[in-house]
Amino acid sequence: MNAVAGTPDVFALIKAWEGELDVLRDAHGLAARFYEKLHWRLGLPTVIVTAILGAFVWTESNPWTRMVDSNLVAGLLSIVVLVLNAAQTFLKTDERSNRHKNAHDRYDGLQRELQRVVAARPSQEELSAFTADLQARWSKISIEAPILGDALFNKVAGLKTRP
Repeated sequence: MNAVAGTPDVFALIKAWEGELDVLRDAHGLAARFYEKLHWRLGLPTVIVTAILGAFVWTESNPWTRMVDSNLVAGLLSIVVLVLNAAQTFLKTDERSNRHKNAHDRYDGLQRELQRVVAARPSQEELSAFTADLQARWSKISIEAPILGDALFNKVAGLKTRP
């Protein structure tokens, strides 16, 4: 055992932690992108249909409005807008995206710090203090981070373990 390098057990633990942080970081990154895309997929049609509805209702001279039952079309467009707005409000896509992005960034910071400390080859005492501090900060992030679905976590973990 080398006192400068630390015990092999500590480095095995650190290697395992690095892998776990990698999976958590990437899973939260994928979740953030998913919710960001969903936010756009719900938000953009809402804005477009709302604009069409507004133009449709206020343009009585439009020949198209005379060809169809304008009350029916206005009612259907209103329902579409209502459903899209309700889905966006209920799912909180923007908030979820931001929370997953924040978790991704925090796990990434822990992983980079872990790599930096290991590369510095600290003493056993320094390494023990660092791992205790890292574990406490990791626990805090895990408590504050949004929950990842098992399917997403397992998908990312499976991709990381494939040769």
